[in-house]
Amino acid sequence: MTKSTALIPFALLSYVLFPHLSAQAQKKVAPTAAATTETNRAEGKPTVLNGIRETTLPNGLTILTKEVHAAPVVYFSVFYHVGSINEQVGQTGMSHLMEHMMFKGTKSRGPGVISSTLQTNGADFNASTAFDRTEYHETLASDRLETAMQIESDRMVNSLYDEKQHQKEMTVVRSEYEAGENDPGRALSKAVRLSAYQVHPYRWETIGFRSDIENFTRDEMYAYYKNYYTPNNATVVIVGDIDTAKAIAMVTKYFGSIPSHPVAEHFITPEPAQEGERRVTISRAGTTPQVLIAYHVPGVMNPDRYATDVLETVLSGGRTSRFFQDLVQTGLTSGADAYDYGLRDPDLLMFAASAQPGHTNPEMEKALLDELEKLKATPITDEELTRAVNQAEAGYVFGKESVSAQGSRLGEDAMKGDWRYGEYYLQNLRKVTKADVQRVAQKYLVERNRTVGYFEPIRTPGAPVAPGGGSLGASPTTGAVAPKLAKLNLGDFHMSRPIAARPASLLAASAKGALPTKVVLDNGITVVVQENHATPTVSIGGALMSAGSVFDPQDKRGLADFTASQLSRGTQSRSLLDIAKLLEGGGSSVEIGGGDEYASLGAHGLSKNFDMLLDVLSDELRHPAFPADELEKARAQSLAGIEEARDDTGALADIAFHNSLYPKSHPYSSPTLDEQASVLKGLTRDDLLGFYNAHYAPDKLILTIVGDVDTQTAVTQVKKYFGDWAKKGDLSDVKIPTVAATDGAIKTIVIPIADKAQVDVRYGFPGGLRRSDPDFYTSIVLDTILGGGTGLASRLALSVRDHMGLVYGIYASDDASLGEGPFVVEFGSNPANVDKATAETMRQIQLLRDKGVTQDEVAKTVSYLTGSYAVTLSTNAAVGHQLLAAQIYGLGLDYIQKRNSYYKAVTVEKVNAAAKKYLRPGTGSLVISGTYTGKYASAK
Repeated sequence: MTKSTALIPFALLSYVLFPHLSAQAQKKVAPTAAATTETNRAEGKPTVLNGIRETTLPNGLTILTKEVHAAPVVYFSVFYHVGSINEQVGQTGMSHLMEHMMFKGTKSRGPGVISSTLQTNGADFNASTAFDRTEYHETLASDRLETAMQIESDRMVNSLYDEKQHQKEMTVVRSEYEAGENDPGRALSKAVRLSAYQVHPYRWETIGFRSDIENFTRDEMYAYYKNYYTPNNATVVIVGDIDTAKAIAMVTKYFGSIPSHPVAEHFITPEPAQEGERRVTISRAGTTPQVLIAYHVPGVMNPDRYATDVLETVLSGGRTSRFFQDLVQTGLTSGADAYDYGLRDPDLLMFAASAQPGHTNPEMEKALLDELEKLKATPITDEELTRAVNQAEAGYVFGKESVSAQGSRLGEDAMKGDWRYGEYYLQNLRKVTKADVQRVAQKYLVERNRTVGYFEPIRTPGAPVAPGGGSLGASPTTGAVAPKLAKLNLGDFHMSRPIAARPASLLAASAKGALPTKVVLDNGITVVVQENHATPTVSIGGALMSAGSVFDPQDKRGLADFTASQLSRGTQSRSLLDIAKLLEGGGSSVEIGGGDEYASLGAHGLSKNFDMLLDVLSDELRHPAFPADELEKARAQSLAGIEEARDDTGALADIAFHNSLYPKSHPYSSPTLDEQASVLKGLTRDDLLGFYNAHYAPDKLILTIVGDVDTQTAVTQVKKYFGDWAKKGDLSDVKIPTVAATDGAIKTIVIPIADKAQVDVRYGFPGGLRRSDPDFYTSIVLDTILGGGTGLASRLALSVRDHMGLVYGIYASDDASLGEGPFVVEFGSNPANVDKATAETMRQIQLLRDKGVTQDEVAKTVSYLTGSYAVTLSTNAAVGHQLLAAQIYGLGLDYIQKRNSYYKAVTVEKVNAAAKKYLRPGTGSLVISGTYTGKYASAK
């Protein structure tokens, strides 16, 4: 299935495997959006389907609308039929940089106005560029839809592309490029793509080549913009709380008068059929061998792709998959995956693996190829086929929980040939047979069609081992797999701001809706239920307040996390594989994980599987077996994760930062990687049993249930599975020690890591703030003004990113929870720019503390924080998270209803007082992690 990583790809014609196509036909690449719409209509495809309506304006603009009235929110986007596929060598990355420039001003809106207007209106907004398209989207309160239309229609034709702004934004994009270069896996993917494709523009990544990014001109980019940004090359998507007729009338008002024009196209050379295996090796500083094997396959619209989707799920779809069972569980790899990018033109089907310590790329290559040969020799089982379809079905239903997911899928499918693709996907997938899967394996997974890539890490003799962090229980392959929507584009795409900066989805129920029901069982379990019948799904969240790492023995830091991670690896009546088959067979997931203050619980599935979710969750919590063989497998997988983390600049910076602020005994400090490995190697089954017996009980368990359930029935089912769990009665409360404010000069820590194009920086100090403190909401307003919100309109973003062009993203936040977490500013920067970016960050913090904020800043920020609340009405899991937080921090059962009033009570005087109280510039710690030789390089 298409994967949401920086690896992934969709197509109408298969030039690789069908070379008989005529040259004339081959020239019909990248048709305009209007031409695609006309072709689909000529083929008799419906213009109304499952509540989705297609409308075409006289200027060729296609409009897709769908009414969804579950919440007062609307998703609005404009998709342009242009991406990196339309570029040529010398201009690679132009589509992406052009996307960035669309935020830099129009004839009537100056630089920064678009972002600040959208943020003030509470919008979740961004833009992204992929191989086959560029898109701009806003999710906002439905009564503010017109604002989004005004902005998007304006920048469709009136963007200025000022040369000074171009040069600044070029450095921002270059910083984004450098961040990708830090990842060995991405470097390997880039090398394999360049080898697998010889002539087709899919051979370069969307972000392009660095030299092109730095050297194409403003005029070249502006001409590119004027060619491709036209109504007949665009599709508008509107999903949410709308009246269709009024929405179309509004689109007509703002877009209907924009003239269309023919889109000039250049010939895109079809990729010749590959006639022999190709091999490529990347060698640079690193810790873990990685292998990537790619095969050419047709574009995503080809019928064979349904069978390849099943093939991918069979190989890597969760713990039941062949890769997990045969490669990970055997101790060969720490992770293995099968994926594609979901591209319009002929694509790559890829198989990747990273090694556990002591294993090599040739070993992993052989194991991957052996698995593929099994597929070719023997059909998959009935059980595997059924499980793949069930997972896709659950993913499809979960994808309908939010209007943004529905809208983005429609737009992606439209750009790849037909917006109806997702609506027909499941019925086409259900037609796939075991013979189909074997046939496509035999057809495409052949040696002459194969490209093999190795990442061979260079370990510098005598190099210092950097301190670092992570989690003893963490491994990307050991957790349960949540349902995902199949074939939602999630390819190699790049955004105007990092995805991590986007506002989190916290709620799924209307802030004006009915209060949830709270019940406390006799054994102490708190149950909170919120009904939401918008989709047939349910999410269970939870916190076991007696089992966080705050209760770790000092000489066994990480025991709590590792214990939590082992609960799913076998119970007294079910093995790991039994549990995985039960869950994944129904497209469900159950997760139990560690945390500083409590162990976290989660379960997600279709509401028809609610009983099964509670059954598995209670079984894992109440009857773990801690099987010795699974413990050893998990130990090896986690040790492999630790080794990989030694090359991760961000992870190393984070752990060093926390350890510089908190004493070793504090739960907010973290063991170094060496300490983690040492503890992990020494943990025994008795250690896990001892921690479990002392800390796992119902007394301090909180469960939230949100979704398509009846409240009384849900409570009854919880009693069925948890009601006879005996309470202990003597469990300790969570107590987080206070850490005094830092005094004196800034402590600087430099972590040298070779071969890194970007350096990760953390600066901050103890925050002095708990989640329950009255100043919390004022502090959030303060942090948002300084470096929060959308990541484009804050003081730090405007200064360090926009004006100076030194970073891609920069953020400031207070980690306030049951204890006083740190205040931190974080960013990534080119090594040569670290000192400038750091100095400007310090200056902005000092300026805010000394001079304060303005009334206008406070008003706009409060407007954003309250206006965006409706936007966060997203999924059942999200509302469960918010209800859980309300219970953990004592915020009240009506917190959702009251939350906005807390922010509206914040004044400029309160913010300025908070700045004086909580900001302590010139103190704290500065951590720099990467290949850095600046003025702090001599720091110890």
